[in-house]
Amino acid sequence: MLNFVYCMDVRDDFLTHVVESIQTPFYVIDVRDFTVVMANSAARALGVKGGGPKHTCYALTHRRDTPCDGLAHPCPLAVVQETKDHVTVEHIHYDQAGKPIHVEVHASPILDEAGNVAFMAEYSVDISARKEAETALLQANEALEELNRRKTQLLANLSHDIRSPLASVLGFTEMLQGGVYGALTPEQQGALKNISRSAEQLLNFVNNMLGHTQFEMGKLTVQSKQVLPAVLLASVEDVASGAADLQGIGFTAVIDPQLPDMLWGDPFWLRQILLNLIMNGVKFTKEGQVAVRFLRVDETTWAMQVADTGPGIPQEMWQDIFEPFRQVDGSDGHSERRGSGLGLAIVKQVTELMNGRVTVESEPGQGSIFTVTLPLILAGDENH
Repeated sequence: MLNFVYCMDVRDDFLTHVVESIQTPFYVIDVRDFTVVMANSAARALGVKGGGPKHTCYALTHRRDTPCDGLAHPCPLAVVQETKDHVTVEHIHYDQAGKPIHVEVHASPILDEAGNVAFMAEYSVDISARKEAETALLQANEALEELNRRKTQLLANLSHDIRSPLASVLGFTEMLQGGVYGALTPEQQGALKNISRSAEQLLNFVNNMLGHTQFEMGKLTVQSKQVLPAVLLASVEDVASGAADLQGIGFTAVIDPQLPDMLWGDPFWLRQILLNLIMNGVKFTKEGQVAVRFLRVDETTWAMQVADTGPGIPQEMWQDIFEPFRQVDGSDGHSERRGSGLGLAIVKQVTELMNGRVTVESEPGQGSIFTVTLPLILAGDENH
């Protein structure tokens, strides 16, 4: 039977069996000289031998000739001596061949009659497999982040590249419709109207994509300029009414007379917010109408409100619809999942950049009301 020495040199066969039954390296260290005074077979497999000169813990686990001062990981013995409490730390031990082993060390103090730490009981668990898995996962995450960064940059570049030819298409279409190149037949005017509407919808998609990629890259910004609510509304009416006509529904728009004639904000992104809300309403409304209203909420805020008579949205899904690439089917079960799923996400992202908020009120079968509430900054007060 193997001999074990325990603290005050008391031999105990039962304790010997208990310690030997532990499958992980277990040993007791004398804090005075770092020597191992007890070790089970799992610990001896690391290099502790029966009989002969005593082995130190630093020789056993770190293959060192001197104590482990200056190591990156804290010494369990030092921590236990300082705290007189159990400690768990991650460490790197070394096997007899010098191969590093990631271990989780559990150490507990053994106190003498005066309450001082005389010995430390320690066992270690090999966590090398776990650390390898963590390293592999970290590398995989880093690779995915790099792919995502490249994807985001590619989308940003594509969006920039597509906007220029689209602007050209819209410009020449407008000139054709205005008779710059001669009179057009009603059929030609109708064809140009369809071209213009499709180009506007594609440009809206590109703007959403560009805005989202800029937001992901931390480069989405808003600028403050003079904004005329009437001009803002007029800039989307043709596209909105055309989309509503194709859907066979009505479109109305009103401006609250209490709203000032001129505000301060970002005209481009205000238009994008408004257009996204309108197109979202048109997309899911099979009959009835989409109604837009600009209103003054109170002395400090104003709002753009878009109401539709579509299928409605269950309350538990209200937050989901503002997440990128998320869409929610209508409660009637017939609404198609169309579009990029970016429109409402851009609404939320840009609205919050403008120190505003977007809310939705909806019930299945009762339509939806989206409200974007923004600070009321009058022209001339832009520095406030």
